Amino acid sequence: MKSTILIILFIILGCFSQGIPHLKFSNQEAKALKIGKQHVELFLDSIRNKNEKMIGILFKSTETDQMHIPTLINMLQGVNLSVESANFNRKGEINANLKADGIVPGVIILTKTPNSPTGYQITALGFQEPAGKSGLLFSMCYIGLFWCAIEIVATWAIGY
Repeated sequence: MKSTILIILFIILGCFSQGIPHLKFSNQEAKALKIGKQHVELFLDSIRNKNEKMIGILFKSTETDQMHIPTLINMLQGVNLSVESANFNRKGEINANLKADGIVPGVIILTKTPNSPTGYQITALGFQEPAGKSGLLFSMCYIGLFWCAIEIVATWAIGY
């Protein structure tokens, strides 16, 4: 009898020493959301201040992307982006769900890097296509992110 009670106590102690699983998950979501919000806020500040260098740091970009930064800055002046939710995927990246101007749903993927002030860079982005444009829920870009963002903003102007 005493050994059964001891075994049950050890199991309970082991469970609590590892943390309660749903609380661990919530803490990870909260951490991902905080990082996602910080990153997007830094990006919006860079757009407002026309800080091309910082925008280049916040995104994983190619040399070709760099020439599109001024166009992107001009197109995104006054656009509001907000992170609605975020979580870590199995690769340790952050998948963050966005809203542009409170209506257009989008998603970004943040990948860990030491080169960014937040410790992450945007390595992919996508926004929902207007109805009838595509059978895909989201159009995602992984390469040529700035050119893709310009195309997406132009699509918003037409479709939304």
